[in-house]
Amino acid sequence: MKRHEQRKISQFEWYSILLGALIGVGITTLPREITATAGRDGWVTVTVATVLVLLYSQICIYYAKMFPDKTLAQSSVLVLGKYLGSALIVLYAIYTFFTAAIVLRMFMELVYVYLQITVPLLFAMFINMVVIVYLSRCGLSTVARFTIVVLYATAPLFFLFFQPIMFREYVNLLPVFEKGIAPSLLATQEAVLAFLGVELILIFYPYINNKNSFSKVTTLAIGSVWFIYTSIIVVIVMMMGIEQVEITYWPFLEYMKLVEMEIFERLDTLFIYMWTSKVLLVAGIQYFAGTFSLAHLTNKDYHDIWTLACWPIVIAITWYPDSTPQIEELAGYVGLYGGILVGVMPILLITVAKLRGIRNEN
Repeated sequence: MKRHEQRKISQFEWYSILLGALIGVGITTLPREITATAGRDGWVTVTVATVLVLLYSQICIYYAKMFPDKTLAQSSVLVLGKYLGSALIVLYAIYTFFTAAIVLRMFMELVYVYLQITVPLLFAMFINMVVIVYLSRCGLSTVARFTIVVLYATAPLFFLFFQPIMFREYVNLLPVFEKGIAPSLLATQEAVLAFLGVELILIFYPYINNKNSFSKVTTLAIGSVWFIYTSIIVVIVMMMGIEQVEITYWPFLEYMKLVEMEIFERLDTLFIYMWTSKVLLVAGIQYFAGTFSLAHLTNKDYHDIWTLACWPIVIAITWYPDSTPQIEELAGYVGLYGGILVGVMPILLITVAKLRGIRNEN
């Protein structure tokens, strides 16, 4: 564990980590979830949510700078005390395990529908967890490098996304604010939850090699996610129409069927195969963040033990839902309560630290 902690994260590695944590299987359903409330003005909702997330990221950075050489687990115990700080970290670890499990289960549900796989679900989940546990156990250096590999591997998919665009279909985006601005604001919650993962600032900040430009790189990563989310919503609504988007469960994949290439018969299937590494990355980052925090709460040398001990929790969570609607319902609860937890956490820690006059020991 100690040899991994000596490894610093470069600015580009941090950019790829944050981008990898934010963009996952959720993009396949995001257009439907946003347009269900905001209608064709979903791009406004994503823009408003991005502004809120940028403000939240600055709060996280402010707290991280208060304890620049301490992880979230170490600073929480220092600020809240041993018992309350430990309880907060345990809750955060549970949240990361639920997030990793839901990402895996939602993706496997998609794979079983589109690829018609007959392998038992439990076996498929176990194979995925082997990769995630291995990635997490190898440490911070391996996670950072893997994010860069996945970024380069999946970037071409974004260019394929724009191939079938016919700009004459822009009429599907009009009129703007047909129902007023209220629906766009009401849908902000769903859009904000699509940015869950920004709280990783609190985990990785002590290991950034150049903290002077950390805020700029974080803003750039969030801005990149905004561009991708907005492009997906605008293009899918423009090409499929608002009515079709609202009744399609995975509108992103249905849109990919419009992409035609001579060497590939079905681009939606190719997307699923290539996106597997992206989903494993999202789940792996969350699982690493949870076990990494628990290790710093107990003993830094225990990270391997926590990594090998916690995977049954993730498997159990993935096994619980019986159907796709139950998965979506569970994801809604985790997104809501997990979002409240990570949203309040830095504000609470900053407030208590200021009231108690606690500063970094070094």
